[in-house]
Amino acid sequence: MVLVWYFSLNPNLTWKNIYENKDKPWNWSNISINKFNKNKYVKNRLISKKYFNIWRKKYIKIKKERNKWKIIYDCCVHEYKMRLRDNKKNE
Repeated sequence: MVLVWYFSLNPNLTWKNIYENKDKPWNWSNISINKFNKNKYVKNRLISKKYFNIWRKKYIKIKKERNKWKIIYDCCVHEYKMRLRDNKKNE
């Protein structure tokens, strides 16, 4: 039992090992802590989450910056149109 207790924390453990050894007394709390980094699907999912969060933070920052410049651009365009209108009136 002690062997399975520590084996539950082993990073080389995969769900296949657990499925093939259902009769062993697994420590489920340790298994839930295990990240299962060796499983290709889980590893890709963890990497995807990590890089998605990095991308999302950058995207939000860029979006805020873009909105700021859009407001400035809109103000400039509006001012330009007002100037054209005023010049037409003065002619």
